[in-house]
Amino acid sequence: MDGNAILESIAREGAQAASDILEEYKGKAEELKKASAARIEKQNAALNEKIEQDGEQARDRMLRMAQLDRKKARLAAQRAVMDKAFAQALSKMESMPGENLYTFFVTLCASNAQDGAQVLIGRKNRDWYQPTFLSDVQQALEKKGKTLSLTLSDEPFEGTGFALKGEGMQIDCTLSALLNQYRAELETPVSRVLFDQA
Repeated sequence: MDGNAILESIAREGAQAASDILEEYKGKAEELKKASAARIEKQNAALNEKIEQDGEQARDRMLRMAQLDRKKARLAAQRAVMDKAFAQALSKMESMPGENLYTFFVTLCASNAQDGAQVLIGRKNRDWYQPTFLSDVQQALEKKGKTLSLTLSDEPFEGTGFALKGEGMQIDCTLSALLNQYRAELETPVSRVLFDQA
């Protein structure tokens, strides 16, 4: 066999081997490409699902926040109406005839008085006050079988009504204090009337 024939044979065999290797790697490359495409598709599907879930959660969260904001706004509006209703109630109480307020405050003072207390008359709407206030309170106390020492104080005090001041205590007996004291239990029935709540 001459040298050219051997070289041609080696070249043919090399070309065949190269062709076989190329075909083998083409097949492997195709398999890798398919596997990679499948993996990417799976990842994309998972990502899209997560985005959709996150979107639904975000949408739900936004709806809940909007509902909460609406509820807060409604409650704030109702609170403002309630505050106005109680302010009007106080205004009406303060504009009651002086003789009615006087009788009410005499009874209230006799019910809350303690021996040695000073009586501070409120500066607002003093029309109800009469100089006979302490003596009328004493008479009301005597009817209950009590005798207490009360004195009138010049100390300034705000509100319509009075305060009883003793050692280590002060009882606010103004109309606003009384209304505030009962407001918690009055709010529910007032709310029913104002907002037609069952």
